[in-house]
Amino acid sequence: MPVRRFALIAVTISALLAGCGSGSNKAQTPASTTSTTIAATTVASSTTTSTTVPLAPESWRRLPDAPIGLGIYGVWTGHEYIAGTAGCCGDLDGAAVVAYSPAANRWRSLSPFPMPARADEIAAWTGHEMVVTGGRQSEPPTHLGRSDAVPVATGAALDPTTNRWRTIAPMPTAMGTPQGAVWTGHEVVVFDTTRTFLYDPGADTWRTGAPPPIARNSATVVWSGTEMLVWSGNRAPINGDASAFSDVRADGAAYNPVTNTWRAIPQAPVPARNLSAAVWTGHDMIVWGGNAPNGYLGRGAAYHPATNTWRALPLSPLKARISHQMVWTGREVLVWGGQIKPNPGDPTNGDAHDGAAYNPTTNAWRWLAAAPRAPPAMLSAASVVWTGTAALFIGGAAQSLQGVGPPGPVAPARARARPPAATERVAEPRAGPRPAGTARLPRRQP
Repeated sequence: MPVRRFALIAVTISALLAGCGSGSNKAQTPASTTSTTIAATTVASSTTTSTTVPLAPESWRRLPDAPIGLGIYGVWTGHEYIAGTAGCCGDLDGAAVVAYSPAANRWRSLSPFPMPARADEIAAWTGHEMVVTGGRQSEPPTHLGRSDAVPVATGAALDPTTNRWRTIAPMPTAMGTPQGAVWTGHEVVVFDTTRTFLYDPGADTWRTGAPPPIARNSATVVWSGTEMLVWSGNRAPINGDASAFSDVRADGAAYNPVTNTWRAIPQAPVPARNLSAAVWTGHDMIVWGGNAPNGYLGRGAAYHPATNTWRALPLSPLKARISHQMVWTGREVLVWGGQIKPNPGDPTNGDAHDGAAYNPTTNAWRWLAAAPRAPPAMLSAASVVWTGTAALFIGGAAQSLQGVGPPGPVAPARARARPPAATERVAEPRAGPRPAGTARLPRRQP
């Protein structure tokens, strides 16, 4: 019987950005090619194809398989990507933790998470430690997995340099489905639909912040440097109200930890949604893609906190999609993979193999170079980080492999072995339809 499998592979793209952002449609041919790594991101976009969508010179390469199925939490330390083990098909996440070094191009095993297995935990990088907290934990004597898991307040912090965990102080109250976590430079801000907690790692203490003015699930969360910006999502269900998931929104709220206040973010000029994706560019929050009651969405917008205003983005060449991530390179928003609406009889169930980049300066999209054909298990809901020179697309899950798993632990299946893909580079732009060839998850419902 098929089970949901989490990919143990990653694909890297060498983003050679020379000439990008200049406003010219002609791509610059680089003197040399440097492989960079891209983490899995997926963006929702319009099904409309632009008249002219240029390509820029880029190359992709496969990363080595991870030794575990990668889970819901992961952080970029500036040198390594650290992630925990994924649970599957009703199981809790595992305790194993691994780290990938782009410089060494290899994975290493770290000390396991020192607490019982849980689900829906959240993590943040403080510059020194990975803080993991919250989620739901299955208690003795049943240990049935997610079905009997209860919210927890406990957590731990890992120092990857010493490879040691320390138990941190518990949150003021248990938080079973944290919606987001950001590092302010002094504190980790964690929030859910009704609460805001702030953790000081130096003092090992929590404080309670002002409650969010909006009760949302499956919203996007970014840190602007001064505020935590929360946008879109759906109404948080009360007493199991199944209609809440369809009650999607297009507004949001911003939290300032210094003043301990929230302010309203107005309606965006695009349809309401949940399961969208967002990035911070240094000036704007860019949002794109997601899910609405009538289908996936392919429109995006940019929010400017200084003026509290929005502007709509131009149409993207990509099809609308969900389960996507986006990453900011300092010049462009990169988008790749995800899940689109499948055609009848499509064996991939809509797993997408393409990507595009948006340049805020020119307000234009371009195709990403064709990537090596990735195994389906990494196309949807993968993780993405920007290393400063490359984007790492790591892990993920394939909708085409979804199914009901047997009770009890299910070991993640190893991705099928394949030889490394040849490096590909596009030196000249192309017009018209996309050439053949070949995206942290939004918080889901509790």
